[in-house]
Amino acid sequence: MVKKSDNQQEQQVTEQATLHEKFSIAEAAAITGVASNHIQQWIDLGWVRPSIQQASGEETRDIFNRVDIYNIAYLKKIKESGFSRKLAHEKINIYAVNETVKNFPNIKSIGIAFSRVLTEGQYETQGAWLIAPELDQETGWNSLDLIGERLNQGADDFYILNFFKLKERIDAIIAAMKG
Repeated sequence: MVKKSDNQQEQQVTEQATLHEKFSIAEAAAITGVASNHIQQWIDLGWVRPSIQQASGEETRDIFNRVDIYNIAYLKKIKESGFSRKLAHEKINIYAVNETVKNFPNIKSIGIAFSRVLTEGQYETQGAWLIAPELDQETGWNSLDLIGERLNQGADDFYILNFFKLKERIDAIIAAMKG
């Protein structure tokens, strides 16, 4: 019998707890610092989805799970960094990133990287990818090589978001709210 590591056991307990968590749009706003009307806009644009329940009339409301909250916080960080939320949503799926973390429990950190170029006075996001050394070992890919490639393609700057830190901050806020 294979013994689970402490990290795997902790992750499994967290996953079980999050299956039953439900957050309203007001709670999502309080947790992430994103105004409710902006969250609604992002739902309408298809950037955010309320995974538990989507409002379908006067008597219903949007109900989010924890990964939805991570997605909202991710889009907020992208906005604050000056990168395109639309492109960030198209290139990086937080739901898939969260599944990757679950499927590869040896991952200790995961970065979400963006590069951009200045074209006619406007920044354009050039690309987005995950940086995770443990995942690179599993897949044989070298995510850090993309930084060199993007530099050779004329990237003006980069932004790297530590997904684990984002999750930790959101988890701490939720824990504090629960008291």
